[in-house]
Amino acid sequence: MPSQDSNYVIRASNLKKTFGDFTAVAGIDFTVTKGESFGLLGPNGGNNFEPKEFRVFCPVVLAGIGTSAIPETIADRSIMIEMRRKMPHESISEYESDEIDTVFGPIRLRLEKWIAENRHHFRDTQPEFPSELNARARDVWKPLLKIAENIDEEWRLRIFNASKALSAKLDNPDDISLQLRLLGDCREVITGDFIPTKDLIFKLSSLEESPWGSMQGFNGSLIAKLLRNYGIASNRTSSVRGYKRSDFNDAWSRYIPLEPVTPVTPVTRSDASDASDANLTPAQQIVQNLAQVNQ
Repeated sequence: MPSQDSNYVIRASNLKKTFGDFTAVAGIDFTVTKGESFGLLGPNGGNNFEPKEFRVFCPVVLAGIGTSAIPETIADRSIMIEMRRKMPHESISEYESDEIDTVFGPIRLRLEKWIAENRHHFRDTQPEFPSELNARARDVWKPLLKIAENIDEEWRLRIFNASKALSAKLDNPDDISLQLRLLGDCREVITGDFIPTKDLIFKLSSLEESPWGSMQGFNGSLIAKLLRNYGIASNRTSSVRGYKRSDFNDAWSRYIPLEPVTPVTPVTRSDASDASDANLTPAQQIVQNLAQVNQ
């Protein structure tokens, strides 16, 4: 069993990982204390075992072309900064790779000094979060907001406003997952108690501005796969396989409720926002309702 020492930063108990029928590891228990290096020793692609240190328990910068280059599960846990092509009249500060120590060395020293002076009360800092951020976004921004809180009011406002600008964009239908998009579109096209799978495919593919009509391999198997995580499965009648509308009710109520859900942390909304709700598209309504659920 893992050590009961409370001075650990990672604690794991009875870990197991399988790939299909193959069990890679099972029954793994360990703790990692502050400043300790820990690893699982395994083949490095050849027949020998060569330990190598990787510093992975830290922030990581990932780059890609286009916002879709970053997988959804990573993007949802990240601060996304979209770069744009420089216009002819714009200028940037440039430096060569061999100037890194010259440019950033003094900054590193100043950061180390600041950490030494402020680390003792950093853990107890409880920052204020924008009400527009959902629970996951608050987790992502919490370290930066805590740092800013310990610098001064100017930096606190900078990070506070940056978190709203970068992580509170909840009105873009393209930001919702494919599974959730399918769930919402099914609510729009399933009007009776039962719909055959072939009719569901046709109606979904006919929706304007939906991804289904142009998606390669969009068929009954893909629909079943995407709906499986919501506990929704097709049913067979005497002559055809399809979906019962009643099987969707629980998922619709939990993930895309029609009535506003009272969040754990109240959300402040402007009168202009309330007035514009009637003009939202179905996909935008899904995003807005999901944001309230996640608060």
